[in-house]
Amino acid sequence: MKWCTYASDPDTYKNIPKAREYAAMAYDQRESKLILFGGWNNGWFDDLYSLNVSKIVGPSYAITGSDPALGQLSGNVPLTITGQGFKDANIKVLFTCGSKPVDSSSKMTLEVPGTFVSETELQCITPNFEQFGPKEAVLQLSIANGDLTTTWITFNYFLNTRAIKSLAFGPGLLPEVAPGAIVEFVI
Repeated sequence: MKWCTYASDPDTYKNIPKAREYAAMAYDQRESKLILFGGWNNGWFDDLYSLNVSKIVGPSYAITGSDPALGQLSGNVPLTITGQGFKDANIKVLFTCGSKPVDSSSKMTLEVPGTFVSETELQCITPNFEQFGPKEAVLQLSIANGDLTTTWITFNYFLNTRAIKSLAFGPGLLPEVAPGAIVEFVI
């Protein structure tokens, strides 16, 4: 067992508000910030502090699933995303290569627009992921240029079948086949 250092330790955190009472405090839901104004401690304070708590509370919307959960590497797969709190306002769907969510877009992230369907459903078209290869991607959302969701899901990309690298054989490929006749071939 050992002691932990908390944000209230003024020796470690130099820029924190001094202890006080009778302060006004509000929560800015759009920016996910706690706002503290004034208060009393052997005199009235006339100061203002804000603390971004988005990593703790997240935005008012959340992602919970997708259908399908995997798609071809070349992208262009229609995707239905489920969750809650969705709004019809500048929806961005981020596909980040790897298995960990991100705080902001990076060079490992591809972004596509989302389409609002309802408060619990969005749609998008998956991006081409060939620059990363057939890998797992983390899906997160941003709505109305807000914070990325703290909830996330995975989407798995698989390698497409490519005609140039495929072998097809069987009677269905012969020129003598008559229209309307059932024939088979194997790829």
